[in-house]
Amino acid sequence: MQLFALDSNNQPIRASQAEKKKNYLCLECRATVRLRAGLHRQPHFYHLEPVIECRQHQKGEIHLQLQSYLFDLLPIGDCFLEYRFPMIQRIADVAWKSKKIIFEIQCSPITSDEVLKRNQDYQQIGWSPVWILHDQRFNQPRLTAAEIALRTSCHYFTDMNREGHGIIYDQFDIHDGIFRKEQMTPLAVDLSQPYLNQEKAENLPLHVLKKREATWRVVFKGDIKHSYLEQADSTYMREAKMRENRYFIEAKAPSWRQSLYLIWNYLFIRPWQIFFRFLLEKSCR
Repeated sequence: MQLFALDSNNQPIRASQAEKKKNYLCLECRATVRLRAGLHRQPHFYHLEPVIECRQHQKGEIHLQLQSYLFDLLPIGDCFLEYRFPMIQRIADVAWKSKKIIFEIQCSPITSDEVLKRNQDYQQIGWSPVWILHDQRFNQPRLTAAEIALRTSCHYFTDMNREGHGIIYDQFDIHDGIFRKEQMTPLAVDLSQPYLNQEKAENLPLHVLKKREATWRVVFKGDIKHSYLEQADSTYMREAKMRENRYFIEAKAPSWRQSLYLIWNYLFIRPWQIFFRFLLEKSCR
């Protein structure tokens, strides 16, 4: 389902604002599309002639709703959908031209290699990629390979549904290998207000803040670092610090198996080792 196309002035137009029997251009392949709508059918564009290479028909409703959300959120005339980068042979879901920020929307599985390659391609031409991961696929107890690859890159999550209801959010969490051990309530992020990640803070209390300061190029209003800079002693930050301290204390504490081994070693193995050493030394005299 395609919600946007280009009008005769080469400007994006919503399906809800388009006219039937009028030709428009596909955002991606530039082929001719027309409006399809009805009493029980959401307005959308369709290709007059199928184009196998065009990805628009492969994108789900949630993906399209997120593109529509960003198009409405970002400045008019500065936000472009399906923006082409011929130099690196990429098409970005959403491009914020003046800020040189790319928004990559991911609702389906993706390999870590592809994530890293896209980041590398955009960064080499001076753009900063920001990933938006849908929580039907991501932000689960077990991390995907893509999430692990994105630990050092700007990314957020979303719970937006097919009707366009939901938020884009950040959160405090703790990873232990491929598992998410701690997770707090979402922090709504305003993607229309980016900040270059240049404000260096001393004695950052959380590991996640230290990692982001060292590796993220950009942060946004409402995310965990911006929230810390705005109000370092907020209830959210205090709870995050408490959870992190508790987690690392528990991680250092011996497990029940380790404890049982220590007891067994102290009460049984060590005494026998001392006794046999004594006998050995006595026999050698």
